Amino acid sequence: MNYINFTSNDKRFSLALPDDWSEYDDGEENTHAFFNTIKWTGNFRITYFHWPNNQDKSKNKAEEYFEEETAENIGSVKVKLGDWECVHYKKDIIQADDNLVI
Repeated sequence: MNYINFTSNDKRFSLALPDDWSEYDDGEENTHAFFNTIKWTGNFRITYFHWPNNQDKSKNKAEEYFEEETAENIGSVKVKLGDWECVHYKKDIIQADDNLVI
């Protein structure tokens, strides 16, 4: 399998994607969504946060956010991808009369 390098427009993160995956705009701020262009197998979404004006350095805003997401989403788990702390979960939604899993 061959890979391509994806770098966000603001250069805050990059990752290697299989060369048959492509990004699409899902309309959510700071979210990058990717899908397999050959065969639909679902999508991969990354929402990243950056707090440049965090005045209170004693608070870990990312950890607070992870705790909130974990508490709000049943079955969510904290995972580490390389150097990145993440929260993984899925939930069922209805969008434009379609049942979806996010």
